[in-house]
Amino acid sequence: SFVGNDEQIKNCEGEMAAVKSKLDLIKKNSEEAKDKLNTEQSRLLKLENEKEETDKIISDIRENEQEIKEATEKLENIKSVYDVADESRLFDVISDRISGCILELADIKNNIKKCEKRKNELKEKRLIKPSPAVKKLMEYIETRHGVSAMFGMDYLSALGKDTQEEILDVNPLFPYGVVLKEFDVIKDDPNIYNIDTDDEAVYVYDMSEVSKKARWLSMPIKAFS
Repeated sequence: SFVGNDEQIKNCEGEMAAVKSKLDLIKKNSEEAKDKLNTEQSRLLKLENEKEETDKIISDIRENEQEIKEATEKLENIKSVYDVADESRLFDVISDRISGCILELADIKNNIKKCEKRKNELKEKRLIKPSPAVKKLMEYIETRHGVSAMFGMDYLSALGKDTQEEILDVNPLFPYGVVLKEFDVIKDDPNIYNIDTDDEAVYVYDMSEVSKKARWLSMPIKAFS
């Protein structure tokens, strides 16, 4: 009958509504689950990033600890080398050592220059150097009288062996003296005998008379012509 069919229809519609309601609930739960999954995935990703950052920080700390350890060992070695127990004095001690090394280096450079100069002098056959007294006299003659004064050794080094021997036979102290081409300029100079030569006798020779026997004139400056 139609009445029975209506009830069946109503039952079907009720069942369909229930199924739809259940599907809606499942859909809702599914969406919530997806949201929760996305949230968890985001949290997990954040945790992974934080873990990477934490691992990097730990790695940096370990590297820093190693560097600190190495630096500490170096510091202890430096303190041991410079025999300094107090770190606050270490800088001053090292600065003093550096200053001392700079002064020593300057002395070494100065000695090297002297050695180079002496080497060149030996190459030029200057076996002896002018004394301070000779230098003082030569400077006086050149500045006071405006004439050139020559160190005896320099004069000899420019001559031949035979001429050198001839001069030295007559005047054996010639290499240690001063040679003047314009010898007359000092003869009438009374001040030349007042030059402080620290009691060293300085011999002055006339370049035109170097092969003749020298004649003593005065002390401590001795002029020969």
